[in-house]
Amino acid sequence: MSGYPRIRTKAAANIHELDLLEKKIILATDGIMTKFSESTLRDKLSKGNTLAVADYIIAMRSEINPRLNYIKSTIQFLSELSRAIGVEKHLLI
Repeated sequence: MSGYPRIRTKAAANIHELDLLEKKIILATDGIMTKFSESTLRDKLSKGNTLAVADYIIAMRSEINPRLNYIKSTIQFLSELSRAIGVEKHLLI
């Protein structure tokens, strides 16, 4: 064991959080040919809302296996809803 304590820095925690967020975005938008849904999740929503939408889409895919167009429409609808109620508020899906 080294003499240095293992301290998890904020930068390391942020990198792990971004990696998890990126993985969920990729899973949620898998199969959608246009980059619209992916860019919507990355750029137009807060991290908290992006995570909520991605988790919702991933769960929906595993439970009901929706068509890709339905997934794209759902992402678009939830992003518009997020913008309408304000970015500061978190979606509870």
